[in-house]
Amino acid sequence: FKGQNTVGGDDNAEELNTLYEKLGLMTQELEDKEMELAAAQETILALNADSINSNMRELDKDGTLQAQLAEVTDELIELRDKHAAAEEHIQELTEALERAEQSMLKQSEESNAKEEDLINLTKQLR
Repeated sequence: FKGQNTVGGDDNAEELNTLYEKLGLMTQELEDKEMELAAAQETILALNADSINSNMRELDKDGTLQAQLAEVTDELIELRDKHAAAEEHIQELTEALERAEQSMLKQSEESNAKEEDLINLTKQLR
């Protein structure tokens, strides 16, 4: 920069050159800071991606565990229903056995009565 030939003009030119140098330094600092910021943003993006991937894996695990829990729950319900059906069947068999015992007891009593009648008839015939 060329100033005027006066002393004041040279001072202005020197001050202007100093300002341009400062502007150059500040521009360089700004570019350096922008590069640091870009690197930091890349790091943040990478960390976020890792975190998202980790969370997705956890969600997959949770989904798998929930599916397994649903299967076990279904199996338990099925077993409970089978157990209830088995208990009902046992109750029916117990009732049938009691009826059979009553029937056998009645038949035994009838048989004993017939035997007594037969003995009495035999005595009368003698």
